[in-house]
Amino acid sequence: EIACITGPIATPTAQSRLAGYRQALQQHQIAFDDARVAYGDSSVAAGYRGCRDLLAGAAAFSALFASNDDMAIGAMKAL
Repeated sequence: EIACITGPIATPTAQSRLAGYRQALQQHQIAFDDARVAYGDSSVAAGYRGCRDLLAGAAAFSALFASNDDMAIGAMKAL
């Protein structure tokens, strides 16, 4: 039940980090669930919004991967 907040998905960095998240899930036989992914813009505010969206969503999660420090700070504020 690991959620992810990713940066701007049009950027190679965000695409690579999302691919890494998916690969790590696969390596540990954890099913990927798109409902556990929020898309942001690499800012603190995006991390906050993304985490709030994930919390309000239908897919519960017990851990959260944020694609950068700013979004992690925003997510921590939301939590």
